[in-house]
Amino acid sequence: MFDSVDITKTSKEEFQTIMTTLRNHLKTINPEQYSIALLQKDEIQVNILTILFCLNAELATIKDFTKTPSTGLLRLSWWKDQVKNALVGLPPRVPVLMALSFMQVNYFNKGFTCLNDNYQQEQEQSNINTSTTSNTTGSTSTTSTQNNNSLKFSHLRNIFKWREVDLKWKQPATLADIESYSEGVYSTLIMSHLQCSKYRDVHTDHVASHLGRSYGICTLLRSVPHLSEHQSTYLPAQLCAKYGITEDDIYKHQNSHELEEVVFKVADLAKSHLDLARELADLKDEKTNKLLVNPKAYPLFMTSIVCEVFLEKLEKVNFNIFHPSIGAQQLRFQFYLDLEKQVGSESIKLFST
Repeated sequence: MFDSVDITKTSKEEFQTIMTTLRNHLKTINPEQYSIALLQKDEIQVNILTILFCLNAELATIKDFTKTPSTGLLRLSWWKDQVKNALVGLPPRVPVLMALSFMQVNYFNKGFTCLNDNYQQEQEQSNINTSTTSNTTGSTSTTSTQNNNSLKFSHLRNIFKWREVDLKWKQPATLADIESYSEGVYSTLIMSHLQCSKYRDVHTDHVASHLGRSYGICTLLRSVPHLSEHQSTYLPAQLCAKYGITEDDIYKHQNSHELEEVVFKVADLAKSHLDLARELADLKDEKTNKLLVNPKAYPLFMTSIVCEVFLEKLEKVNFNIFHPSIGAQQLRFQFYLDLEKQVGSESIKLFST
């Protein structure tokens, strides 16, 4: 379908042209993610997040543009193979895959780090000391990732696994299903960003895991009005059955107290993960009294602002998921205001509260 490219022969100027294309594309399909990417602390971080967001968008739209799950699975399989090729420097001539490959070869494989302070060195030494006295899997994994920020397919595998599940879904069965899906896709996406940026450790991963679940669940909730037009929904079947909500109620946008209860239960799960991420981000080392999560990693978690804005607005309309005030364009203005407050401060906080 596409000829392969030896990415080592791609110039920096060609890469910049590709990145301009990707940024313009992201601005069109998801202005919120475009803003989050653009407001990272340096150009490399902007590029990393733009690439990851665009890659996820490509995988997400497979379901929208295929008529049967089997056709979707074939397309997803193609993307899986080509991501693997991109990570070893031989991508097809597809902008997002060429950009991913260029970053892998020229930055990630060379041990690029965006940290210029002593914070990470001190934390790494603390983690190393901990790993020598602990046999836990988490400690061992933390130490092994400190000297290598190459992106491996294993870092992205769960995204493909859960996108495959999604292709077969008309409606997830339980709350646990959408929680697992959100972790598999969105937590993995955030952790991949951490991996590329060399910010990974057990504490930051823990925050990313819960934030990803919150962001994923919010994203699924926000998609309910759109997906209902395609006879599909992410509201769990068991929860809908408990409150007497039928698929037709959702597809016809028939709001009711019972449907609001269903939406509340899903939103409450997203809120609980957001709250837990906040608590974990505030934890400090008992000996040094320093935050366990490096504050310089906080810009990587700007999706928390999207969660906050959406959940607050949803609560104000009593969890009416079809209310016009929680549409994408209506939420965007408040999101930009909150984002501006964060960026305007001396150092971006993890959360806007």
